[in-house]
Amino acid sequence: MAWFGLVFSQVVFDPGGKDIVSQHHVIVIGGGIAGASAAFALARRGAAVTVVDSALKGQATAASAGIISPWASTAEGPAYELYAAGAAYYPRVIELLAQAGVERTDYRRTGALLVSADPDRLTEAQARVEARARTAGGIVGDIQRVDNAEVRALVPVLAPDLEGVYRSAGRSRT
Repeated sequence: MAWFGLVFSQVVFDPGGKDIVSQHHVIVIGGGIAGASAAFALARRGAAVTVVDSALKGQATAASAGIISPWASTAEGPAYELYAAGAAYYPRVIELLAQAGVERTDYRRTGALLVSADPDRLTEAQARVEARARTAGGIVGDIQRVDNAEVRALVPVLAPDLEGVYRSAGRSRT
């Protein structure tokens, strides 16, 4: 979670006394996805930004490995809508970072694999992903049911009784 605040404003008069320039320095506390996103947006709008973060191990952003896949989530309503909107916007963020001179983000679409030993849970998950894919466009990719041999070919260390639903990488704009 990022905390915003500590906005310092400074009014600067030019030597000719004609123009007044307002400069803002914002301190964002938390360097996770929310804090980094806020800092980037503020900097793009001209604010000087300082990000303060504890860099403790096990934080959510680092632990997520950059996984952005709302379509399989069981979230509903506004929570899902926000999650899906963020995923749909992410390629634009990559474009904005490139425009700002960030040459390497390691962003790529790799697909997703949902696994379970319960075929009914997989059927529910597949129906949910397919329904959401219809409204998300090509960003979701292809969805297919995969048997245990295919699951283990994708991830060999998984248990021998698992089947899965695989979502391909989808269209990428990076």
